[in-house]
Amino acid sequence: MSPQSTPPSTPHFGRMLQHQQQDKPEDDINVEYLKNVLLRFMENKDRRQQLVPVISQMLRLTPDETKRLSRGA
Repeated sequence: MSPQSTPPSTPHFGRMLQHQQQDKPEDDINVEYLKNVLLRFMENKDRRQQLVPVISQMLRLTPDETKRLSRGA
């Protein structure tokens, strides 16, 4: 199984995102990776707070939007 389909931890997400940003234009988002992160967020309540910074960075959320996401987690 690929790292994108089974993300183990937040630091891993950060490294994957950083690598993707180096390889692609600023506005491109790996949709498959984003989909997997969001599915993990929705499926696993225990890991939601770990995923908030990842989702925030991928979607370029403002600090207020990140707080809203965190409260909902």
